[in-house]
Amino acid sequence: MRIKSNYLTGIASENYAKIFLKLKGYKIISNRFKGVKGSSFGEIDIIAEKKNTIHFIEVKRRKTEIEALESITPRQQQRIANTAELFLRKHPKETQNKNCQFDAIAIYGKGIGKIKHLQNAWLKIN
Repeated sequence: MRIKSNYLTGIASENYAKIFLKLKGYKIISNRFKGVKGSSFGEIDIIAEKKNTIHFIEVKRRKTEIEALESITPRQQQRIANTAELFLRKHPKETQNKNCQFDAIAIYGKGIGKIKHLQNAWLKIN
């Protein structure tokens, strides 16, 4: 079944990204954080912290790095930004006085694939 296969690929890609981030010194705070269903909120694949910065990270797996990064649409960026604001409101003590940024992780190629972490991949859209 294609849907189940895509779902499992997504979970595996996010797990790969979490291992990558941990090896780079990031602390994983949350994964698959969801906003309110049926609203302007989306899902944030990984929320991590490093050096007083909260990273809201979208993980995409595609055939090429460019395809992965281009698949994060402006609409999706806005939904992630809305969900990030919700996360910050729900966790004020843990996130106060911290910087925030939106990152992308592209996983591409055959097999386990190559991984590229693009920091500050986009700015919040108003």
